[in-house]
Amino acid sequence: MRLRGSAVIVGSVGPAAARMVAGMRYPDRAPYVKAVRMAEAGIDAGFGEGRFDGEDGWVLGLPVVKHLRELGELPLPTPVTLLAGDNGMGKSTLLEAIAQLAGCNADGGSRHMRFFGLDDASPLHRAMGLVRRRNPPDAYFLRAESHLRLLKEIHDHPPTAPIYGPDELHTLSHGESVWAMVTRRFADGLYLLDEPESGLSPMRQMALLAQIHELAKGGAQFIIATHSPILLAIPGATIFELGEDGIDVPAWRDCGAVADMREFLEAPADTVEYLISVEKD
Repeated sequence: MRLRGSAVIVGSVGPAAARMVAGMRYPDRAPYVKAVRMAEAGIDAGFGEGRFDGEDGWVLGLPVVKHLRELGELPLPTPVTLLAGDNGMGKSTLLEAIAQLAGCNADGGSRHMRFFGLDDASPLHRAMGLVRRRNPPDAYFLRAESHLRLLKEIHDHPPTAPIYGPDELHTLSHGESVWAMVTRRFADGLYLLDEPESGLSPMRQMALLAQIHELAKGGAQFIIATHSPILLAIPGATIFELGEDGIDVPAWRDCGAVADMREFLEAPADTVEYLISVEKD
């Protein structure tokens, strides 16, 4: 473990380092959820009765679960937290668990939506808890993979008030419907976004960055899983980059997604030629 400014950099942590990180004092500015914590009884008790066997066993293999078991707690010190990292690290699974602990449906939506369409919802929330400052007036879980099912549910059971704006969401494109939710539905609550950049042009991603920043200044809290170099630049956000060997808290310029995009844009022809040649080999 090493420190870089106010950021804690965690890599290949052992038990002693994990206790040290978990016991540190962090700036306490997030309005609703201050930390995500593994249950005191441990993840084995959280699942219990052999529920790690069979279909639930995949959860233990996720890098983020391994790191959280070592750390015990992941602090959320700022109003916006960004979960970055390669595919398969467990970003979406962690976000889904947080959403369920906040009372949201695992398939997306608010605390008042109880439709079912996700057959492989993770049981991780049973072994975790949220360290809260206070309960948010609203909570909403937006996930890219189930967004169309969510739009159908809203269409089949419309709200009594036009909280999403004058347009019917199912008539909009994926990106337009996401934008309508963020600009018309979100206010000062807790918002959990899983790859919200899906379906959004780069320009609209920039607009989303500005909207999230404005809502956070007004009292909202966001926890976002993203691969977007644009969204990773949200001012004042805490970035956690999940990897096989640990959890980093990098500066924006050091994020993997940013470095990869920079490498491509600086030499697109050379990068494409290299990728094509590797594929042929």
